[in-house]
Amino acid sequence: MYKKIGILIVCCFMFCACLLKNQPKEQNINLYPAKAQNFAKVGSVFKIDLDEKLGQGSSLLLFIDYDSQTSVYMVKILGAFSSVLLKAKYVQDSFTYDFEPQLLQNKQIKELFEQTIKVLISNDYKDKYKCSLNNCEVALGSDMFRNKYIFNAYKEDGFAGNVLCSYRRGVIKINLHLLKITEK
Repeated sequence: MYKKIGILIVCCFMFCACLLKNQPKEQNINLYPAKAQNFAKVGSVFKIDLDEKLGQGSSLLLFIDYDSQTSVYMVKILGAFSSVLLKAKYVQDSFTYDFEPQLLQNKQIKELFEQTIKVLISNDYKDKYKCSLNNCEVALGSDMFRNKYIFNAYKEDGFAGNVLCSYRRGVIKINLHLLKITEK
């Protein structure tokens, strides 16, 4: 009788130990407090995750290269096999396109693209940041067509690891994951 109770107790301890061992540990996504800081005057590389409404985007990369001598930003979006999908320059609040895809012929899409790049690199929106402990948010547009940019998962250097771009009150969402920062 005591032997069966002992075996039962040992089995209970082993079962509890297995449950505790297999529980995923909490990931501290926000190790550092949020700052009202964008990616101005640095080079950056982002992985683009498109909303499922827009199709698969797991192989899209956004490169923003900053030349400190000329204050010019070079913006590229690369697709599968390093194919250039878009190539543009951003100088003094205006864009010039070296290679403009047909998708940007749509005025709304072009405005959203340019607004997103400006939020990422321009200092025009510094007064629009609303920060909490974990994230900073920039909301632009009217109530009907509000675009939000949520910066979170901050790193030690003060840059956000993730930027969620929510367009037209959340109808379309694009997530940008920071892969690399290059300061020049």
